Amino acid sequence: MNKRKELIKELIKEFDLKDTNDISSMFRELMGDTIQEMLNSELDEELGYEKYDQSNKKTVNSRNGFSEKKYEE
Repeated sequence: MNKRKELIKELIKEFDLKDTNDISSMFRELMGDTIQEMLNSELDEELGYEKYDQSNKKTVNSRNGFSEKKYEE
């Protein structure tokens, strides 16, 4: 079996996909997670250090707090 089919089967199992509404919810969740990771990476690049890596911090700028976002259905 090719890797793409294995990945699809894993997604179906992980998200308990049964219909198109489930698929839509999965895409919203994955898109939100993807965007958050991209923003975190952008912040790492802009500040010049990764989260919790104060030893490499070479700027007076710092990170603000973070809170989980809730998905509206």
